[in-house]
Amino acid sequence: MNYTLKPEIGHSRFVMEDYFPLIIEFSDKEINNDFCELNYKDTDMIEFDVDKDTRLLKRLTLTLCHHYVFEEEKVEIPQFIEGTIYINELFLIECNKFQTKVFTDGIVIETSENYASRHIKYGNVIFALSDSEEIVAITIIDLKEDEIEHVKNELTI
Repeated sequence: MNYTLKPEIGHSRFVMEDYFPLIIEFSDKEINNDFCELNYKDTDMIEFDVDKDTRLLKRLTLTLCHHYVFEEEKVEIPQFIEGTIYINELFLIECNKFQTKVFTDGIVIETSENYASRHIKYGNVIFALSDSEEIVAITIIDLKEDEIEHVKNELTI
C-alpha cells in the first residue's frame, strides 16, 4: 500500500449513525469519493473514503463487525508521529485477522498478525503500519462515554 503523510495536523470527529458501530470523519466533503476496504471473511469490514482528487483520507467506517470484545480498561496509546494521511493507491484487502476491542475510552481494531513498525496519528485515529506499509491495527482514542455506548449498542444489535 502506498500512503503519504503530510506534517499538518489532522482533525477528526466521531459520527453517531444508526447501523454503523463506528464512523470517524476527517472531512465532511462528500463529492467524488473513492473507496478502499479491509475485509475479513465476509463478517468484518472497514471502509475508507478517499477524495478522488487530493487522495486525502476523508472517512473511516466500521461497516461490519462480528469479532469484538469489551474491555473494562483504558486503551493503550502507542508512540506515534502526527500528520495527515493521503492514500495514493486504492485497495481491497482480505485481512488475516480482525478483532475489535472496545475499551472504556477508545477502540482498537486489529487487522493483521504482523508487527507494527510505526504509528501515524491522524485526528484521534492512530494507524499501526508494518514495514511493508500494511495496516496492522487502527486505534481510536479519546472517545467519550456516549460514543463508546453507541459503539457497544451497534455491535450487539
